[in-house]
Amino acid sequence: FIIDQATRDQLVKNDPSCAAILKPMLRGEDLRPWYQENEGRWLICLPNGWTKETYPGIEPTESLMWERFAAHHPELATYLTPFAGAARKRLDKGQFWWELRACDYYDAFEKPKIFWPDLARFPRFSWDEHGQFINNKGYILLPPDESLLGILQARVSWFCIARLCLPLGERQGLLIYQHFTQFMVRLPIPPLTDPQRAHIGTLARQLTGTAQQRYEVRRKTTYRIARDLGTPQAKLNQKLTAWWELSFKEFREELVKVFKRDIPLRERDDWEALLRERTSEIARLTSEIVRLETELNAAVYDVFGLNEAERAIIERETKYQYGEW
Repeated sequence: FIIDQATRDQLVKNDPSCAAILKPMLRGEDLRPWYQENEGRWLICLPNGWTKETYPGIEPTESLMWERFAAHHPELATYLTPFAGAARKRLDKGQFWWELRACDYYDAFEKPKIFWPDLARFPRFSWDEHGQFINNKGYILLPPDESLLGILQARVSWFCIARLCLPLGERQGLLIYQHFTQFMVRLPIPPLTDPQRAHIGTLARQLTGTAQQRYEVRRKTTYRIARDLGTPQAKLNQKLTAWWELSFKEFREELVKVFKRDIPLRERDDWEALLRERTSEIARLTSEIVRLETELNAAVYDVFGLNEAERAIIERETKYQYGEW
């Protein structure tokens, strides 16, 4: 039921009516601080009971319901047919094999919400208003407004998470914590005055927008590198995906290492200029994120009523950097 961007585009091209059934789909690893990475995954969202609700008045046998579904969505039916045998064997299917399992909160994904992943080594809460779904490696919360996002993404909340959630080893010098609901519901959330709520909510919106802008610069540049300079046989390595951290000489060396070829001489000036421009934009946006996060953390410290010594302890013990990706 999870398809890639090319499959989704082909289905919608041949049957525009199925667009409403296909929902953007995320994984826990796609959830980042303030934003979500778009890897082009889509969910064929046919919830339990969808078929009977969509086609009332028909005898609810599998053959008759499938015949009606296939008549209305022939492209989807053609795509799903090869999976019928395996889908029927599922223990978590809906009323019919082409439906998803029963779930009480499908409609919650369509509402403004906060995402966070199951595992993280620094805060990775983000806001969504685009009806995105998540697999079982992520969580959602329907908040009253963006101020709750600001509080959750602040250092004081991570300080608490580190004392409430399970540590599961270390990566790059930071402990990884598992964000089970039973721990997260114990996080202290301070009451806010209207001015505090407005200020923290505004900062959270600004950070969401700025982080998304930075990600788009990264995404479109990485795509261009892979598309124009890469080969189908190899993928970008870790250094090339962090292209803004490389000098142009280092960038070319990594290309040769990964793809066994350099940038053609006649294209080098254009590529060097492009990467310089995009690297400068990444730096500008990161600087703005750091500035906003610093202001946000100060505002959240204020609503918790923390003194300078307490703030210093939290800053020292939450070791991640402002402006994390």
